[in-house]
Amino acid sequence: MDGQELLERLSGRAEELLEACGRIAEERGESAYLVGGSVRDLILGRGETDLDVVVEGDGMAVAQALARATGGALIRHHVFQTARVDTRDGIRIDVATARSETYPKPGQLPRVVAGTLREDVGRRDFSINTMAIALDPASHGDLIDLEGGGADLRAGIVRVLHSRSFADDPTRILRALRFVDRFGYRLEEQTGQQLSDAVAGGYLEYVSGPRVRRELSYMFSESPVEGPLILQQYDVLPAIHEELAADRTFLEALAENRAWYAKVVVDRGAASLEEGEGRPREENNAVVDPEWTLVLTSCAVGLAGQGRLRFASHLGLSRPEREPFVESGMAWQRAQREWTAQEGDRRQDAVVVDEIFSRFSVGTLLVQLSSLETRRDDELQAALRGFLEQTRWVEPSLRGGDLIDMGVPQGPSVGHALELLRRARVDGSVVDNDGERQVILEWLARRGRESS
Repeated sequence: MDGQELLERLSGRAEELLEACGRIAEERGESAYLVGGSVRDLILGRGETDLDVVVEGDGMAVAQALARATGGALIRHHVFQTARVDTRDGIRIDVATARSETYPKPGQLPRVVAGTLREDVGRRDFSINTMAIALDPASHGDLIDLEGGGADLRAGIVRVLHSRSFADDPTRILRALRFVDRFGYRLEEQTGQQLSDAVAGGYLEYVSGPRVRRELSYMFSESPVEGPLILQQYDVLPAIHEELAADRTFLEALAENRAWYAKVVVDRGAASLEEGEGRPREENNAVVDPEWTLVLTSCAVGLAGQGRLRFASHLGLSRPEREPFVESGMAWQRAQREWTAQEGDRRQDAVVVDEIFSRFSVGTLLVQLSSLETRRDDELQAALRGFLEQTRWVEPSLRGGDLIDMGVPQGPSVGHALELLRRARVDGSVVDNDGERQVILEWLARRGRESS
């Protein structure tokens, strides 16, 4: 298959934009190429792909001219001599100057200088990501394979380009295993040995936490069960942190419970529509933390206390990402002890369960529900399932504006009053709007007496 046939697999609009890149580069006396994963995915027939273009010349100038010609938005990254064009019809093209790189130390970002296509190809991670298709009008569609990537793609192997590859950039360890998992490929023999040596040599310790976080987020989002397991198979998880470990039963239970909760959300939305409520009011209860963070949390059961907090900070987790990861430490252990201390039927009482577990995010509860399946704790599982399926969705019919109209002062008092109503709904002492209004009137009267 030649490069022209591959380009024809793109949408007509994407092909037009690439032709425009080639024309603009030629007008400047330069050459443009579709490169890397873009070509790999076209060969594999994976549908629409990212459009990554390399220019032998000034890639940023070509990107600027393309943005001007298409009316697209331009975002420049001067340090790496790259730019992104977002067209009005939603197509994204990343344009880079062909470059060579040197790595001052393992794990550090490279020093970049302009170079040729051959030099640009030679700096890449794996042979299957080195192929290019010429976009210049004179040679449009020529497939260029300087590193044998096509043969490796056909053979189903992941191969680095040189023996220092993992030392130069240890995040390639994670990317190599992501490709092995994604495509069902195997590591080329020498590449496998070099990867194992790099892991054993502690090269991942040189990589910043945020870069590790990015690679883990890619892998765990793409492959929430097999991803962690393949990292464990190659000793990568404990190399990232000695307390990280993957358990297949736990991971599969987490995937099943996420699917179960997604159905709960759908069913709740359908019920609201049937009742004429329109969009579900309980939408905050439908929010689940980023999936990859739940997978990471399931691999971190051995982390406790300050160690958990330090690791979250090291990775640079965002607030939504930190929540389930941190909550699953000491806070969860305290809640579980509090639940265990209850006697008999109180452990399944909706009010008791709500008081103990309503402080946790949905993601945390799904992780812990999945963990319980590995420990065969049916009683607590039943309590959490009931809470997630029923109690957590309980909300008062009155809203903040209604309470203010009734005389509740703006500010924290509104939140306190809403929680008061929710508790009354959970324990069954209030069943309708009139009952809620009576609770608020009595509460306001008590406040008035206490302040007089």
